[in-house]
This record gives sequence, structure tokens and C-alpha cells, in this order.
Amino acid sequence: MNAHLFKTTNGLLLPNAFRWFVGQNLVSFEPWHFCSQLDEFAFATQRFQLENPAKRELITILRRHDRDDFAGFEIKDNQICENVIYYHPSFHNTQWNIICGEYKNLFAFVQKVVLPDMEEWTSTENAEEYFND
Repeated sequence: MNAHLFKTTNGLLLPNAFRWFVGQNLVSFEPWHFCSQLDEFAFATQRFQLENPAKRELITILRRHDRDDFAGFEIKDNQICENVIYYHPSFHNTQWNIICGEYKNLFAFVQKVVLPDMEEWTSTENAEEYFND
């Protein structure tokens, strides 16, 4: 089990929806993938903190592997919230808004972003390539 993904190193508990996905090993939704370690996307989290003018905080848990698209739970008052921020860092010091969208929870993000992206990929990717013989 991936219980190491349920709490941050400083003891903050990840939302139950995330724990539910990870606990059932539902972590790969081509082209999106959940983190395998909570610090796996720390570089993106750092860019988010540098590039968002409102200085909001989050913990990044998802990445679209063919782009620099990421998603994470917002952190407020030292608590990890249910809402998901979808963002695309520039990796430069720019003034454009890196936030692509915000969703009330992980299920809303998966429904509105991840599943449509998966559906798009099925038109170009052969499913047989994903089977390990």
C-alpha cells in the first residue's frame, strides 16, 4: 500500500479523495499521473509559489507528462484543502496567470480535465501499447 502518500512529512493529511485513488492504485490516467512520492513534483510546487502573484500555496500531486501541466491541493492555514488548482508554470519570471483552472475537489478535476484528456488520447494511442506481456 502507498500509505506514505497519505501524510506530508510535517504531518498534514492529504484529502480522502486522494487517499482513495492511491489506496486503490488508481494513479495513472494517460496522459496524467499521480505522484509516487509527495515530493516528486516539488520543483513544480516551487515554481508555482514563485510565479503566482497571490502567493498561494499548494502541494502538487498530478502531472500531465507530455506538457508542463500540474495540479495540486491548495494549502491554507497550514491545512491541505479539498480544492484542486490546475496550473502551467512558465519556468520564467513572467506576469501571466499560470492558473489554468480551479476545481472544488479531486473528483471534479478528474471529471473535467483528466477524463477528457484520456478520451482525446484514445484517438491517437493504441491501447495494446500499455499492456505488459
